[in-house]
Amino acid sequence: MSTTLKLSRAIYQEHIVQEACRAYQGLADIHMTRSDRYMLVTFDACRYDAETTAREFENYCIDLESKRPEAAD
Repeated sequence: MSTTLKLSRAIYQEHIVQEACRAYQGLADIHMTRSDRYMLVTFDACRYDAETTAREFENYCIDLESKRPEAAD
């Protein structure tokens, strides 16, 4: 079963989401598509529950975003 996470491009930078995709590659087959406003991240063949994996992935993206130097301003 697959799960898709919709991430706003106004909040998340694409390189942060790509970094998270690389970090999670051993936990699921992850595919990202882009639109003008969103990045859609689809999780297939998850090692753990797909919903939980997607939520943890989003938390990881939030953590990465918060560590950016610009985020501290």
